[in-house]
Amino acid sequence: MTSQGLLVLGATLALSLAAFNGCSSPPTTNVADADIGDAAGGCGSGLLGIDASAAKISMCFPDHDGLNGGTSVIHLTVDDTEFSVGGMQKTVIATQNDATAILTLTNKGTKPHGFEVGCVSVFSGDPPAYTSVPKGCPTIACFPSNSVIAPIEPGASKTITFATPTPDGLVFPVRSSDPADCSVPGLNGSATDGTGWSLM
Repeated sequence: MTSQGLLVLGATLALSLAAFNGCSSPPTTNVADADIGDAAGGCGSGLLGIDASAAKISMCFPDHDGLNGGTSVIHLTVDDTEFSVGGMQKTVIATQNDATAILTLTNKGTKPHGFEVGCVSVFSGDPPAYTSVPKGCPTIACFPSNSVIAPIEPGASKTITFATPTPDGLVFPVRSSDPADCSVPGLNGSATDGTGWSLM
């Protein structure tokens, strides 16, 4: 499949996910030219963009540390104010790119909360993760659609398994997938506030 075909397939999958999530913002139809603000979506808007884990795009993103793959087991807790791993707030989850992530979310709050990872520009970071990409390569990286956990009830846990994206050297924002959490800063992390998912 060509890179253009992957973009169309990825866009179709992402737009289907956004429609499933009840996205009220207009869909981005030309993902390759999308502004990061459009691709990342707002809180509760669903994620738009292509999954950046397709094997065909590995040529677009040279690996920074020469390592990728493996399996990471992550036990993430959410309460009504923040995410934590091992009791540490403002958590940055760190895994390799192109790795298998086994993520368990446990809700210790008093209302439903979920989990999703926002999209980022591959040119983000200080210094930027990438300064350029070959023609036809995406400029926005997103975690795959199967990395989203719909809101779970208090006391519940849910485990999912997914592949992390190919581009590394990026920090992706993590947030609750429950629209009711949009006004809770600790459940709407940005890559700069100390809560995120770092791909090494």
